[in-house]
Amino acid sequence: MKKLIITGAAIVFATSLMALPPKRTEVSDSTIINANTGVNNKATNYSKTNSGISAAGSEIKGSTIGNANMNVNNDAENFSTANSGVSANHSRIKDSTIGNANMNVNNTAKNLSTANSGVSANMSSVKNSTIMSGNANVNNYAKDLSKANSGVSANLSRIKDSKINNLNTNVNNIALDRSKAISGVDVNGSEVKGSQLNNINNRVNNIAADRSSAKSGISANNSSIKDSSLNNANANVTNMAIGKSKANSGISADNVRMRNSKVYNYNNRVNNTAINKSESNSGVNLGND
Repeated sequence: MKKLIITGAAIVFATSLMALPPKRTEVSDSTIINANTGVNNKATNYSKTNSGISAAGSEIKGSTIGNANMNVNNDAENFSTANSGVSANHSRIKDSTIGNANMNVNNTAKNLSTANSGVSANMSSVKNSTIMSGNANVNNYAKDLSKANSGVSANLSRIKDSKINNLNTNVNNIALDRSKAISGVDVNGSEVKGSQLNNINNRVNNIAADRSSAKSGISANNSSIKDSSLNNANANVTNMAIGKSKANSGISADNVRMRNSKVYNYNNRVNNTAINKSESNSGVNLGND
C-alpha cells in the first residue's frame, strides 16, 4: 500500500497560495483621458454599463486621469449600475490627479441601482493627490433604495495630504424612497488628515422624501479630521426634506473627531424646508439636537 506523505513545507506553501491577495491593476506615471458626448447608458436587471473610467481595485501612482461628460444619460434599474464617471472604489491613489466634468447630464437610478457620472473612490486610500469634479446642468434622480452620484464619493477612505474640489451649477438632486442623490463631497466614516475639502453650490435644488437624502454639500459624518480644512459655499440653493429625510447643502459632521482643523461655510439666498421628522441643513452641523 502506498503512503501519502505531506511535508510541513508543502503545507506552508499551499497555505501561502491560498492567502495570496487578489491582483491589482497598476497605473504608474501614466495619463488616461476619456470623453463622452451624446452617450446613453442603460442597464437593467443585474447589469452594468460603462462609458467612463472603471478602475476599481487599482493602484494609481504618479498619474493623471481625466473624464468628461457632455449630453450624457445614465439609466440604471433593478440591481444595475450605469457609469459615465470615474469609478475607483477599493483603490490606492498616490501622487495623482483625477479630474471629472459633467455638462448636461442626467443620472437616474431605480430599484437598488447606481447611476454615477462623478468620482467614486469609496474604501480607498488617497495620498498626496487631487480629486476634482464639476457639475453644470446635471440632474440626479434616485428611487427605491438607489444612488445617483455626480459629485465626489470617498466614504470609508483614508485621505492624506490631498485636495478634493467640487463645483455645482444648475444641479437638481431628487431622492425618493430610502435613496441617495449626491452632487457634493461625501467622506463619511473616513480618516482625513492634512487635506482640503472644497465645495461650491450655485443654483442647486436638493429634494429628499421618504427616508432619503439629497446632498450637494460636504458630508463627513463619523469621520476623523486632523490638520485639515472644510470649505463650503451656497448661493441660490433650496433644500427640502420630507418624511424622515435629510437635505444638505452645508457641512454635516455629526459624531466627528476634529483636531487642529478649520471649517468655513457661507450662505447667500438659501431656503431650507423640513417636514415630518426631517432635517434640512445649509449650515454646519456638528451633532443633532
